[in-house]
This record gives sequence, C-alpha cells and structure tokens, in this order.
Amino acid sequence: MNQSERPARQGFAFGLGTRQFLYTCLLAVAAIAVLALIVSGTARQFALRQRQEELRQQAQLVGEYVVLLDSLPGADLQARIQRLDVETDARLTIIDSAGTVLADSRADPAAMESHRLRPEVIAALRDGWGQAIHRSRTLPDEMLYVARRVRLPSGRLLVVRASVALQEIRLLAAGINRRVFLGGALLLLLALGLSLLFTRSVVRPITGLRQAAERIAAGDLTVRVPGRRRDELGALTRAMNAMTEQLQRLFTTADAERGLLQAIIGSMSEGVVVLNRQRRIIMANPSFVQEFKPAAEAGPDGRFLWETVRSTDLQDLVERVINESRSVSAELRIGLKTFDAFAVPLPGGREEIVVVLHDVTQLKALEKVKADLVTNVSHELRTPLTAIKGYAETLEGNLPEASRRFLQIIQRHTDRLIALVNDLLVLSQLESGERRLEKEPVALDEIAGDALGLLAKRIADKGLQSRVFAAPGLPRISADRFLLEQVFINLLDNAVKYTNAGEIAVRLAPAGSNQVRIEVADAGVGIPAEHLGRVFERFYVVDKNRSRELGGTGLGLAIVKRIVLAHNGAVTVESELGQGTVFTILLPV
Repeated sequence: MNQSERPARQGFAFGLGTRQFLYTCLLAVAAIAVLALIVSGTARQFALRQRQEELRQQAQLVGEYVVLLDSLPGADLQARIQRLDVETDARLTIIDSAGTVLADSRADPAAMESHRLRPEVIAALRDGWGQAIHRSRTLPDEMLYVARRVRLPSGRLLVVRASVALQEIRLLAAGINRRVFLGGALLLLLALGLSLLFTRSVVRPITGLRQAAERIAAGDLTVRVPGRRRDELGALTRAMNAMTEQLQRLFTTADAERGLLQAIIGSMSEGVVVLNRQRRIIMANPSFVQEFKPAAEAGPDGRFLWETVRSTDLQDLVERVINESRSVSAELRIGLKTFDAFAVPLPGGREEIVVVLHDVTQLKALEKVKADLVTNVSHELRTPLTAIKGYAETLEGNLPEASRRFLQIIQRHTDRLIALVNDLLVLSQLESGERRLEKEPVALDEIAGDALGLLAKRIADKGLQSRVFAAPGLPRISADRFLLEQVFINLLDNAVKYTNAGEIAVRLAPAGSNQVRIEVADAGVGIPAEHLGRVFERFYVVDKNRSRELGGTGLGLAIVKRIVLAHNGAVTVESELGQGTVFTILLPV
C-alpha cells in the first residue's frame, strides 16, 4: 500500500465513526430541541391556564366577600380590597354595572375611567364570567383579567375583577422552561454518551475488519479477526475469517499447481511462449529463451514476438489463431532450423495464446538421410534386379522342365523385390517432397474405370464382379491424375487379393459443397479391429504369410495415405471379419 492510499483509508475509518457520532448528536439535539419547543409552548399555556384558574377562584372568593360586606353598615370597601391584594397577590377591582370603578387594590378609583366597555366586564355582565388579555390603562403592563358578575342582596349588580400582569406568567413559564432545558441538556449528555459508546462498539470491529482486509489485500492470508460478537458484525467477522481460510487453501493449492506447472514447462525441451492479443510475450520458458537468446538478450517478457523471433511464417501462424480462434499447427523454417509449431488460444474466454516450438532439425536431417539411403539403395537395386529378371526370362526356354520350377521361384521373388523397390521410391519421393503434384481437372469415374481395367483379368480369373457407382452431377476435382490412379490401383489390388467371392464396388459421390467422397468396398476376409489403426503404416501387414504368398510389399496403403494427404484429403477404413472392408477417401474439389 502506498503512502497516498494510507491517509485516505484511515480518514475513511475515523470518518465513519465521526459521522455516525455526529449524526446521532444532530438527531438527539434536533429531537430535544423540538421537544423543548413543544414543552416551552405547553408550559406557557399551562402557566396561563393555571393563573386563569387561580384568578377565577380569587374572583369567586372576593365576590362572596363583597356580598358579605354589603350587609355590614359602614364597611370601607376600598380598604378591604387593598388588604385582600396582599393576601391574593392579584390586583382586585370592583366595578358597578354602569362601569364605574368602586374600588381597586392598586389604584385610586376616583382617578380611573369608566370600565363599561372593557371586554371582560361586558362578558361578565352578559354571561356571568369574562376574561381578557390587554394592556392596562392605569398600570403600564399587559394584564390577564378574569371578571365575575355579583348580585348584592339589594339587587344591585357588581363586577368583581381579578387581574395579574402577564410578566408574572412569563416568569413562571420561564422557570418551567429552565427546568425543561436543564433536563434536556442532561438528556442530551446522556444521549451523546450512549451514542459514543454505540459508535465505538460498531466502529471498532469495522476498523478491525478494514485492517484485516488491507492485510489480506497485501497478501497476508494468515490474519484472523476475533469474532465473539453475536450480532450481524460478529456474523460478518466469522464469514470473513472463513473466506480468508478458504482463500488461503485456494492460494496454497494454486501456488503448488503453479510451481508444478512452471517446473513442467521449465523442464520441457520444446520452446513455450505465451502471448497476449497485442502479440507481446507474457511468459517464455528457458528452452525458448535459450533457443532465441541472441535476439532476446534482455529477456523476452514484454517484447513483441517479432522482436524476439524474426519469422513471418510464425507471425502468420499467430494471426491465424487470433482471427480463427482455434488451434493451428505448421512446420516452420526459422533461420537454419526447422520447427514443428503449435499455437492454441487459451480456453475460458481468455485472450492469451500459447505457442509451442519443437525443434525437429535433427529429425528432418535423419529423415533426409533415410530418404536418401532408400532412394540410393532403391536405385542401386533396380539395375541388378532388372538384370536378374532379364536373365531369368532368357533361361526359361533353355532349362529342362525339372529346373523351371526353381526359375519360376526366382522370377516371383524378383518381381516382388522390383515392386518393393518401386514402392519405396514412390513413397520416398512423396515424403521428401521431391515428387510435386501436377494438378489438373480430372474425372474420378474415368480414373476408377481405368484402374479396374488394369485389374480386369485378375478380377475375371477369380470370378469377381466389379462396378463403379458415380452419383449424377459428380464434379471434377483438381488432382494429380497419375497419383490418384495409383490410389485406386493400390486399393483395388488389395480388394482383389483378399476377396474370394462377391463384388468389388467403387462409389463416388459429392460430400458437401466442396468435397467428394470415394469408397472402395469389397466382400473379402476383412481386417481384425485391433489392426485397423495400423494398416496405413509402412511394411505393416495383417497376415504376413498371406501377404508374402500374394506378393504384397506392405507399402501400398502407406502410399495411398501419403497421396491423399498431399491432396489435403483424409482416408479412413472400416472393416468386419468375414464381411469385407470399406476404404473411404475425402478429397477437396
């Protein structure tokens, strides 16, 4: 982890706890503020209602007192009302029905104006009770008034009014508010403490998980987080520990497999190189580096393939793999060496390409030596064999009848040796590329008919039937007529040799839009299943005694396969003992 990342991550961890604490604080402050506002308003209303009720009670009592005073002669109403002011802690006013102030506990009645139009007086005279809030014209305060109508024994109507300054109610409400705000402050402190404890209980395990995740990301898979909690964070901790253990097992297995793979690739004699889609080298094994060391002295990793291996054929091979998304193989000439190259895209949607280069220079040299040896020996053998055959034919007419049997044996084996030498020459020329194809448009039914014509006498001598079945509209193909005729002759020769009764059939038909199918079928003895995979090998014969008796060389099917491959075709065989054999050839049009 670099230095620029560490502060950001730590800030994120502390920021989580800080934000949670701040959010909780803001929520608590908002809740307590709203509660305080509600309680404050409620307290003012409560204080106002409480004072109103007190004033009603006081007006009730003062009214009864005034009725009692009316029955006492010579009672001084003003003095009595002033004394009650001290006891009730409220301003008391006595008003007659005309609005004249008869007595007031805090002002001179004679100096006071008529109260007939005061709202509380009007309501009291009308309804029995009245109340109002307005500024006093006698005292410089806003007052709360409660008035009661009183009927004296004499029938006279009076209004007893009790009032108190609103400032007293405000002071009472302020006292209640102070207690509310004090309680709110204590509640806020308690909420903040609980929030801090809760935040720490949540943030600490999260911080531990973050630190463990950073260590895991750095490659330390041995870290474990204590998970004693029984809540969701505890479950998350246990899940993370289980995930880490699983990752540790997977990485251990992957490291072991990677080490095994690197050991295998490193010990391969073939050069192995892995490329990305940009044709850059991702990995190369020691054999590849050693093989192309002059061009890759600084190491091939990260370089383009063409910088390391100067071969247009190899570049074309890689391009084919990228464009066609399939494996491609080819024989390449790189410098003075020959390589069997195999390139394949990695499966699973990956973009990498693996190229394997197998140095076959020595193998090709040995094959060339072998081919040259076969060619030279064959050429050297042809002359004496031809001479032996000629002399044997010359002696045939001059020998007694008893000696001719030995001469015939000499002739038969000479013919077999000549056929073997000829087949070896043909096969050697095909494998070495000395015999190049001379392609021309050819009709398969004509070639098949010519081949059957060459073998017509042998077919008739054995009492066999032969037919060519050509599908209508059979296209001509581009092929070497002489070599293709050799294919038909070799297959039909085998069919005649190993068929004692029945029919030999050649079936020709299109196979798709760009291929033709050739089938040569017989009703002969068949080939055992365990031999089917080897019949195209050189000198391989199923029944050596029968082959020697019939004069076979063991090279006929090898020549067939080589000719078919030279035409970019394919050949297969199907057989069942006692039921016959079918050779199938697919050739491009």
